[in-house]
Amino acid sequence: MNDHIRPLAIAALLAISGLVTTPSHAGESSRILHHEPLHLSRSITDNGTLRVSFDAFGQHFDLELVENRRISRLRRHSSISLLRGELTGRAGSWVRLSRRGNRWSGLIFDGDTLFGIEPRATARQRLQHPDTDPTTANIVFRMSDLIMPAEGLSCALDPQVLEVTGDQAIGLLENEQPITLEAAGATRRLSVDVVADYEFSTTWGAGAEAEILSRLNMVDGIFSDQLGIDVTVQDLNIFDVTDDPFTKFDASALLDEVSNYRLARVVSYGPTHLMTGRDLTGTTRGIAYLGAACNLSYGAGLSQQVADPWISSLTTAHELGHNLGAWHDNEASSFPGQTNPCEFEQPGFLMEATINGNDQFSPCSINTIEAWAAGHPSCVVTTGAAPQNSDSGGGSAFGLPGILLLLALAGRRLKSQPQKRLQPRSTSTAAA
Repeated sequence: MNDHIRPLAIAALLAISGLVTTPSHAGESSRILHHEPLHLSRSITDNGTLRVSFDAFGQHFDLELVENRRISRLRRHSSISLLRGELTGRAGSWVRLSRRGNRWSGLIFDGDTLFGIEPRATARQRLQHPDTDPTTANIVFRMSDLIMPAEGLSCALDPQVLEVTGDQAIGLLENEQPITLEAAGATRRLSVDVVADYEFSTTWGAGAEAEILSRLNMVDGIFSDQLGIDVTVQDLNIFDVTDDPFTKFDASALLDEVSNYRLARVVSYGPTHLMTGRDLTGTTRGIAYLGAACNLSYGAGLSQQVADPWISSLTTAHELGHNLGAWHDNEASSFPGQTNPCEFEQPGFLMEATINGNDQFSPCSINTIEAWAAGHPSCVVTTGAAPQNSDSGGGSAFGLPGILLLLALAGRRLKSQPQKRLQPRSTSTAAA
Protein backbone atom coordinates (compact mmCIF):
# COMPACT_ATOMS: atom_id res chain seq x y z
CA MET A 1 0.00 0.00 0.00
CA ASN A 2 1.38 3.36 -1.02
CA ASP A 3 0.19 6.59 0.55
CA HIS A 4 0.18 9.68 -1.65
CA ILE A 5 0.32 13.33 -0.83
CA ARG A 6 -1.26 15.94 -3.00
CA PRO A 7 1.32 17.77 -5.14
CA LEU A 8 1.31 21.53 -5.36
CA ALA A 9 -0.90 23.20 -7.87
CA ILE A 10 0.43 26.41 -9.36
CA ALA A 11 -1.84 28.89 -11.03
CA ALA A 12 -0.79 30.53 -14.24
CA LEU A 13 -1.47 34.11 -13.48
CA LEU A 14 -2.79 35.20 -16.78
CA ALA A 15 -4.60 38.10 -15.23
CA ILE A 16 -6.73 39.05 -18.16
CA SER A 17 -9.80 39.95 -16.16
CA GLY A 18 -13.11 39.34 -17.89
CA LEU A 19 -11.56 37.62 -20.89
CA VAL A 20 -14.02 35.20 -22.43
CA THR A 21 -14.04 33.04 -25.49
CA THR A 22 -15.76 35.34 -27.95
CA PRO A 23 -14.05 37.27 -30.71
CA SER A 24 -15.94 40.40 -29.66
CA HIS A 25 -13.57 40.98 -26.75
CA ALA A 26 -10.90 42.44 -28.99
CA GLY A 27 -9.90 45.00 -26.38
CA GLU A 28 -8.82 42.18 -24.10
CA SER A 29 -6.87 40.38 -26.82
CA SER A 30 -3.43 40.93 -28.22
CA ARG A 31 -2.75 43.70 -30.74
CA ILE A 32 -0.67 43.41 -33.90
CA LEU A 33 1.23 46.65 -34.46
CA HIS A 34 2.52 45.83 -37.93
CA HIS A 35 1.75 43.07 -40.39
CA GLU A 36 2.13 42.23 -44.04
CA PRO A 37 -0.21 40.36 -46.38
CA LEU A 38 0.78 36.75 -46.93
CA HIS A 39 1.04 35.52 -50.53
CA LEU A 40 1.89 31.81 -50.51
CA SER A 41 3.04 29.51 -53.28
CA ARG A 42 2.96 25.75 -52.76
CA SER A 43 4.37 22.65 -54.41
CA ILE A 44 4.79 18.98 -53.56
CA THR A 45 8.17 17.26 -53.98
CA ASP A 46 8.61 13.70 -55.22
CA ASN A 47 9.03 12.43 -51.66
CA GLY A 48 5.79 14.06 -50.51
CA THR A 49 7.30 17.08 -48.76
CA LEU A 50 5.21 20.24 -49.00
CA ARG A 51 7.25 23.25 -50.07
CA VAL A 52 5.78 26.64 -49.19
CA SER A 53 7.36 29.95 -50.23
CA PHE A 54 6.57 33.59 -49.60
CA ASP A 55 8.23 36.99 -49.26
CA ALA A 56 7.80 39.18 -46.20
CA PHE A 57 9.72 41.82 -44.28
CA GLY A 58 12.40 42.08 -46.93
CA GLN A 59 13.33 38.41 -47.02
CA HIS A 60 12.40 35.22 -48.81
CA PHE A 61 11.05 32.22 -46.92
CA ASP A 62 11.28 28.64 -48.22
CA LEU A 63 9.57 26.15 -45.93
CA GLU A 64 9.86 22.37 -46.07
CA LEU A 65 6.86 20.81 -44.33
CA VAL A 66 5.50 17.38 -43.49
CA GLU A 67 2.45 16.24 -41.55
CA ASN A 68 2.98 16.42 -37.78
CA ARG A 69 1.47 13.00 -37.09
CA ARG A 70 2.22 13.21 -33.38
CA ILE A 71 -0.46 15.91 -33.20
CA SER A 72 -2.75 14.84 -36.03
CA ARG A 73 -2.77 11.07 -35.43
CA LEU A 74 -6.12 11.19 -33.61
CA ARG A 75 -7.73 13.68 -35.96
CA ARG A 76 -11.29 12.65 -36.69
CA HIS A 77 -11.98 15.27 -39.34
CA SER A 78 -9.92 16.09 -42.41
CA SER A 79 -10.60 19.81 -42.38
CA ILE A 80 -7.17 20.68 -40.98
CA SER A 81 -3.57 19.83 -41.84
CA LEU A 82 -1.04 19.98 -38.99
CA LEU A 83 2.43 20.67 -40.37
CA ARG A 84 5.95 20.77 -39.00
CA GLY A 85 9.26 21.50 -40.64
CA GLU A 86 12.03 24.02 -41.12
CA LEU A 87 13.32 26.73 -43.40
CA THR A 88 15.48 25.46 -46.22
CA GLY A 89 19.14 26.00 -45.39
CA ARG A 90 18.46 27.78 -42.09
CA ALA A 91 20.11 25.98 -39.18
CA GLY A 92 18.15 26.21 -35.94
CA SER A 93 14.90 27.11 -37.69
CA TRP A 94 11.56 25.45 -37.01
CA VAL A 95 8.01 25.72 -38.31
CA ARG A 96 4.63 24.66 -36.94
CA LEU A 97 1.72 25.60 -39.20
CA SER A 98 -1.91 24.58 -39.52
CA ARG A 99 -3.99 24.85 -42.69
CA ARG A 100 -7.76 24.85 -43.00
CA GLY A 101 -8.71 25.46 -46.61
CA ASN A 102 -6.98 28.71 -47.55
CA ARG A 103 -6.47 29.75 -43.92
CA TRP A 104 -3.02 29.32 -42.37
CA SER A 105 -1.87 29.84 -38.80
CA GLY A 106 1.15 29.08 -36.65
CA LEU A 107 4.74 29.97 -35.89
CA ILE A 108 7.93 30.27 -37.93
CA PHE A 109 11.35 30.70 -36.33
CA ASP A 110 14.10 31.47 -38.82
CA GLY A 111 16.93 31.04 -36.33
CA ASP A 112 16.84 34.70 -35.34
CA THR A 113 13.29 36.03 -35.44
CA LEU A 114 9.95 34.50 -34.51
CA PHE A 115 7.05 35.15 -36.90
CA GLY A 116 3.35 34.51 -36.51
CA ILE A 117 0.86 33.65 -39.24
CA GLU A 118 -2.87 34.07 -38.75
CA PRO A 119 -6.01 34.18 -40.88
CA ARG A 120 -7.04 37.74 -41.60
CA ALA A 121 -10.59 36.94 -40.52
CA THR A 122 -9.55 36.22 -36.92
CA ALA A 123 -6.88 38.93 -36.74
CA ARG A 124 -8.79 41.79 -38.38
CA GLN A 125 -10.03 43.45 -35.17
CA ARG A 126 -6.53 43.39 -33.69
CA LEU A 127 -4.63 44.93 -36.60
CA GLN A 128 -3.26 48.34 -35.70
CA HIS A 129 -2.27 49.76 -39.08
CA PRO A 130 -4.01 49.99 -42.46
CA ASP A 131 -3.94 47.01 -44.79
CA THR A 132 -1.87 47.21 -47.93
CA ASP A 133 -3.73 44.26 -49.45
CA PRO A 134 -6.93 43.41 -47.57
CA THR A 135 -7.86 40.75 -50.13
CA THR A 136 -5.36 38.17 -48.86
CA ALA A 137 -6.70 35.40 -46.63
CA ASN A 138 -3.74 35.47 -44.23
CA ILE A 139 -1.24 37.83 -42.64
CA VAL A 140 2.29 37.46 -41.31
CA PHE A 141 3.88 39.49 -38.53
CA ARG A 142 6.89 39.52 -36.24
CA MET A 143 6.10 38.34 -32.74
CA SER A 144 7.90 41.46 -31.53
CA ASP A 145 4.96 43.37 -33.04
CA LEU A 146 2.41 41.36 -31.04
CA ILE A 147 1.37 43.31 -27.94
CA MET A 148 -0.30 41.44 -25.12
CA PRO A 149 -3.06 43.12 -23.07
CA ALA A 150 -1.63 45.43 -20.41
CA GLU A 151 -4.01 44.15 -17.74
CA GLY A 152 -2.29 40.79 -17.94
CA LEU A 153 0.96 42.20 -16.57
CA SER A 154 0.14 43.78 -13.23
CA CYS A 155 2.77 43.18 -10.57
CA ALA A 156 2.21 42.63 -6.86
CA LEU A 157 5.36 44.59 -6.01
CA ASP A 158 4.95 47.28 -8.61
CA PRO A 159 1.36 48.13 -9.60
CA GLN A 160 2.46 49.94 -12.73
CA VAL A 161 0.76 48.46 -15.79
CA LEU A 162 3.09 47.62 -18.65
CA GLU A 163 2.79 46.32 -22.16
CA VAL A 164 5.21 43.69 -23.44
CA THR A 165 6.02 42.71 -27.00
CA GLY A 166 5.60 39.20 -28.27
CA ASP A 167 9.28 38.34 -28.22
CA GLN A 168 10.75 41.03 -25.97
CA ALA A 169 12.78 38.60 -23.91
CA ILE A 170 14.26 36.50 -26.70
CA GLY A 171 17.34 38.72 -26.69
CA LEU A 172 17.87 38.01 -23.01
CA LEU A 173 18.96 34.52 -23.92
CA GLU A 174 21.99 35.86 -25.73
CA ASN A 175 23.37 37.27 -22.48
CA GLU A 176 22.63 34.20 -20.38
CA GLN A 177 24.58 31.02 -19.84
CA PRO A 178 24.38 28.53 -22.67
CA ILE A 179 21.18 26.52 -22.61
CA THR A 180 21.53 22.85 -21.82
CA LEU A 181 19.80 21.51 -24.93
CA GLU A 182 20.63 22.35 -28.51
CA ALA A 183 17.86 22.87 -31.04
CA ALA A 184 19.15 20.07 -33.24
CA GLY A 185 15.98 18.03 -32.79
CA ALA A 186 13.97 16.46 -30.04
CA THR A 187 15.22 13.18 -28.58
CA ARG A 188 12.46 12.71 -25.98
CA ARG A 189 8.71 12.53 -26.05
CA LEU A 190 5.86 13.58 -23.77
CA SER A 191 2.44 12.02 -24.37
CA VAL A 192 -0.47 14.25 -23.39
CA ASP A 193 -4.09 13.28 -22.77
CA VAL A 194 -6.13 16.24 -24.04
CA VAL A 195 -9.76 16.91 -23.15
CA ALA A 196 -12.07 19.82 -23.98
CA ASP A 197 -15.26 20.61 -22.08
CA TYR A 198 -18.76 21.38 -23.32
CA GLU A 199 -18.14 25.13 -23.10
CA PHE A 200 -15.17 24.84 -25.44
CA SER A 201 -17.17 22.67 -27.82
CA THR A 202 -20.08 25.11 -28.00
CA THR A 203 -17.75 28.07 -28.50
CA TRP A 204 -15.99 26.57 -31.51
CA GLY A 205 -18.68 24.24 -32.82
CA ALA A 206 -17.58 22.05 -35.71
CA GLY A 207 -14.15 23.71 -35.60
CA ALA A 208 -13.37 22.65 -32.01
CA GLU A 209 -11.06 19.79 -32.92
CA ALA A 210 -9.16 21.86 -35.47
CA GLU A 211 -8.73 24.71 -32.98
CA ILE A 212 -7.33 22.37 -30.32
CA LEU A 213 -4.89 20.67 -32.66
CA SER A 214 -3.71 23.95 -34.16
CA ARG A 215 -2.83 25.31 -30.71
CA LEU A 216 -1.15 22.08 -29.62
CA ASN A 217 0.90 22.14 -32.81
CA MET A 218 2.40 25.46 -31.73
CA VAL A 219 3.02 24.13 -28.21
CA ASP A 220 4.88 21.20 -29.77
CA GLY A 221 7.15 23.59 -31.65
CA ILE A 222 8.05 25.46 -28.46
CA PHE A 223 8.79 22.27 -26.49
CA SER A 224 10.63 20.49 -29.28
CA ASP A 225 12.90 23.42 -30.10
CA GLN A 226 13.78 24.56 -26.58
CA LEU A 227 13.47 21.44 -24.43
CA GLY A 228 14.22 18.68 -26.91
CA ILE A 229 10.84 17.16 -26.03
CA ASP A 230 8.26 16.29 -28.67
CA VAL A 231 4.61 16.55 -27.65
CA THR A 232 2.36 13.69 -28.74
CA VAL A 233 -1.43 13.73 -28.42
CA GLN A 234 -2.08 10.35 -26.81
CA ASP A 235 -5.84 10.84 -26.59
CA LEU A 236 -8.27 13.61 -27.53
CA ASN A 237 -11.76 13.80 -26.08
CA ILE A 238 -14.15 16.68 -26.83
CA PHE A 239 -17.39 16.78 -24.86
CA ASP A 240 -20.30 18.05 -26.93
CA VAL A 241 -22.97 17.29 -24.33
CA THR A 242 -23.84 19.23 -21.19
CA ASP A 243 -23.25 16.39 -18.76
CA ASP A 244 -19.47 16.32 -19.04
CA PRO A 245 -17.46 15.61 -15.85
CA PHE A 246 -16.50 19.25 -15.39
CA THR A 247 -18.82 21.51 -13.41
CA LYS A 248 -16.65 24.04 -11.56
CA PHE A 249 -15.66 27.59 -12.53
CA ASP A 250 -13.13 28.00 -9.73
CA ALA A 251 -9.74 26.97 -11.15
CA SER A 252 -8.61 24.93 -8.15
CA ALA A 253 -11.92 23.06 -7.90
CA LEU A 254 -11.89 22.44 -11.64
CA LEU A 255 -8.36 21.04 -11.35
CA ASP A 256 -9.69 18.54 -8.81
CA GLU A 257 -12.21 17.43 -11.41
CA VAL A 258 -9.50 17.04 -14.05
CA SER A 259 -7.51 14.91 -11.62
CA ASN A 260 -10.55 12.71 -10.93
CA TYR A 261 -11.25 12.43 -14.66
CA ARG A 262 -7.67 11.33 -15.26
CA LEU A 263 -7.73 8.77 -12.49
CA ALA A 264 -10.96 7.25 -13.81
CA ARG A 265 -9.62 6.67 -17.33
CA VAL A 266 -5.86 6.52 -17.53
CA VAL A 267 -4.93 6.46 -21.20
CA SER A 268 -1.77 8.54 -21.17
CA TYR A 269 1.67 8.17 -19.70
CA GLY A 270 1.99 11.92 -19.46
CA PRO A 271 -0.22 14.70 -18.10
CA THR A 272 -3.92 15.19 -18.71
CA HIS A 273 -4.71 18.71 -19.87
CA LEU A 274 -8.17 20.30 -19.97
CA MET A 275 -8.77 23.02 -22.54
CA THR A 276 -11.76 24.80 -21.09
CA GLY A 277 -14.08 27.27 -22.73
CA ARG A 278 -15.60 28.49 -19.47
CA ASP A 279 -14.77 31.90 -18.01
CA LEU A 280 -12.90 30.94 -14.84
CA THR A 281 -13.66 32.73 -11.59
CA GLY A 282 -11.30 35.56 -10.68
CA THR A 283 -8.10 36.25 -12.56
CA THR A 284 -6.56 32.80 -12.83
CA ARG A 285 -6.48 31.54 -16.40
CA GLY A 286 -4.55 28.32 -15.90
CA ILE A 287 -3.43 25.96 -13.16
CA ALA A 288 -1.41 22.74 -12.95
CA TYR A 289 0.19 20.40 -10.45
CA LEU A 290 3.88 21.18 -10.09
CA GLY A 291 6.22 18.40 -11.17
CA ALA A 292 3.47 15.79 -11.41
CA ALA A 293 3.41 14.95 -15.12
CA CYS A 294 4.15 11.27 -14.49
CA ASN A 295 1.82 10.84 -11.52
CA LEU A 296 -1.20 8.63 -12.07
CA SER A 297 -3.43 10.73 -9.80
CA TYR A 298 -2.15 14.28 -10.16
CA GLY A 299 -0.62 14.56 -13.60
CA ALA A 300 -3.16 17.24 -14.47
CA GLY A 301 -3.49 20.83 -15.59
CA LEU A 302 -5.90 23.13 -17.37
CA SER A 303 -5.95 26.32 -19.39
CA GLN A 304 -8.75 28.71 -20.27
CA GLN A 305 -8.94 28.92 -24.04
CA VAL A 306 -9.94 32.24 -25.55
CA ALA A 307 -10.44 33.56 -29.06
CA ASP A 308 -6.87 34.85 -29.22
CA PRO A 309 -4.75 31.85 -30.35
CA TRP A 310 -1.49 33.32 -29.06
CA ILE A 311 -2.72 33.84 -25.50
CA SER A 312 -4.25 30.37 -25.44
CA SER A 313 -1.23 28.53 -26.87
CA LEU A 314 1.17 30.23 -24.47
CA THR A 315 -1.15 29.47 -21.56
CA THR A 316 -1.15 25.78 -22.46
CA ALA A 317 2.64 25.70 -22.83
CA HIS A 318 3.00 27.48 -19.48
CA GLU A 319 0.85 24.92 -17.65
CA LEU A 320 2.60 21.95 -19.20
CA GLY A 321 5.85 23.57 -18.09
CA HIS A 322 4.57 23.44 -14.50
CA ASN A 323 3.73 19.75 -14.91
CA LEU A 324 7.37 19.22 -15.92
CA GLY A 325 8.68 20.88 -12.77
CA ALA A 326 9.11 24.52 -13.85
CA TRP A 327 8.38 27.17 -11.22
CA HIS A 328 7.37 30.75 -11.92
CA ASP A 329 10.27 32.95 -12.94
CA ASN A 330 11.21 36.05 -10.97
CA GLU A 331 9.00 35.25 -8.00
CA ALA A 332 9.73 34.25 -4.40
CA SER A 333 8.37 30.92 -3.24
CA SER A 334 5.16 31.02 -1.23
CA PHE A 335 5.64 27.44 -0.11
CA PRO A 336 6.83 27.18 3.52
CA GLY A 337 10.37 25.85 3.69
CA GLN A 338 10.81 25.73 -0.08
CA THR A 339 12.94 27.93 -2.31
CA ASN A 340 11.99 28.76 -5.86
CA PRO A 341 15.09 27.92 -7.94
CA CYS A 342 14.05 30.56 -10.48
CA GLU A 343 13.28 33.34 -7.99
CA PHE A 344 16.00 35.61 -9.37
CA GLU A 345 15.55 34.85 -13.05
CA GLN A 346 15.13 37.90 -15.26
CA PRO A 347 11.50 38.81 -16.04
CA GLY A 348 9.80 38.42 -19.38
CA PHE A 349 9.98 34.69 -20.11
CA LEU A 350 7.24 32.10 -20.70
CA MET A 351 7.13 30.84 -17.10
CA GLU A 352 6.58 34.28 -15.59
CA ALA A 353 3.34 34.40 -13.61
CA THR A 354 1.55 36.51 -16.21
CA ILE A 355 1.29 36.03 -19.94
CA ASN A 356 3.73 38.40 -21.59
CA GLY A 357 3.77 37.20 -25.19
CA ASN A 358 7.15 35.47 -24.98
CA ASP A 359 7.36 31.84 -26.08
CA GLN A 360 10.84 31.36 -24.59
CA PHE A 361 11.58 29.32 -21.49
CA SER A 362 14.17 31.05 -19.31
CA PRO A 363 17.58 29.38 -18.82
CA CYS A 364 16.50 28.60 -15.26
CA SER A 365 13.25 26.98 -16.41
CA ILE A 366 15.10 24.88 -18.99
CA ASN A 367 17.63 23.68 -16.44
CA THR A 368 14.87 22.96 -13.90
CA ILE A 369 12.82 20.97 -16.42
CA GLU A 370 15.93 19.14 -17.60
CA ALA A 371 16.78 18.10 -14.04
CA TRP A 372 13.19 17.03 -13.40
CA ALA A 373 12.90 15.06 -16.64
CA ALA A 374 16.17 13.24 -15.94
CA GLY A 375 14.64 11.96 -12.71
CA HIS A 376 11.29 11.02 -14.25
CA PRO A 377 11.97 8.81 -17.28
CA SER A 378 8.63 7.05 -16.83
CA CYS A 379 6.71 9.54 -18.98
CA VAL A 380 9.36 11.82 -20.54
CA VAL A 381 10.83 9.02 -22.58
CA THR A 382 13.66 8.69 -25.02
CA THR A 383 12.21 8.49 -28.50
CA GLY A 384 11.36 4.87 -29.18
CA ALA A 385 11.26 3.81 -25.53
CA ALA A 386 8.08 2.60 -23.84
CA PRO A 387 6.66 4.97 -21.20
CA GLN A 388 5.33 3.90 -17.81
CA ASN A 389 2.98 5.50 -15.32
CA SER A 390 4.18 6.29 -11.81
CA ASP A 391 1.80 6.60 -8.89
CA SER A 392 4.38 7.10 -6.19
CA GLY A 393 7.77 8.41 -7.19
CA GLY A 394 6.40 10.95 -9.66
CA GLY A 395 3.85 12.55 -7.39
CA SER A 396 5.75 15.73 -6.74
CA ALA A 397 9.18 16.76 -7.82
CA PHE A 398 9.71 18.42 -4.47
CA GLY A 399 7.70 16.23 -2.08
CA LEU A 400 5.67 19.19 -0.87
CA PRO A 401 2.53 18.96 1.28
CA GLY A 402 -1.03 19.10 0.03
CA ILE A 403 -1.53 22.83 -0.32
CA LEU A 404 -3.20 24.43 -3.28
CA LEU A 405 -1.82 27.86 -4.00
CA LEU A 406 -3.44 30.37 -6.26
CA LEU A 407 -0.80 32.98 -6.87
CA ALA A 408 -3.10 35.49 -8.49
CA LEU A 409 -1.50 38.63 -9.83
CA ALA A 410 -3.87 41.42 -10.78
CA GLY A 411 -2.42 44.45 -9.06
CA ARG A 412 -2.42 42.53 -5.78
CA ARG A 413 -1.50 39.06 -4.57
CA LEU A 414 -4.12 36.73 -3.21
CA LYS A 415 -3.03 34.84 -0.12
CA SER A 416 -2.41 31.16 -0.55
CA GLN A 417 -5.40 29.15 0.59
CA PRO A 418 -4.86 25.72 2.17
CA GLN A 419 -7.29 23.20 0.75
CA LYS A 420 -8.67 20.08 2.37
CA ARG A 421 -6.27 17.18 2.07
CA LEU A 422 -7.57 14.30 0.05
CA GLN A 423 -7.75 10.97 1.76
CA PRO A 424 -4.59 9.01 0.88
CA ARG A 425 -5.16 6.75 -2.08
CA SER A 426 -3.76 3.27 -2.00
CA THR A 427 -3.02 0.59 -4.53
CA SER A 428 -3.46 -3.05 -3.73
CA THR A 429 -1.33 -5.84 -5.06
CA ALA A 430 -2.72 -9.34 -5.34
CA ALA A 431 -0.86 -11.97 -3.44
CA ALA A 432 1.32 -14.13 -5.58
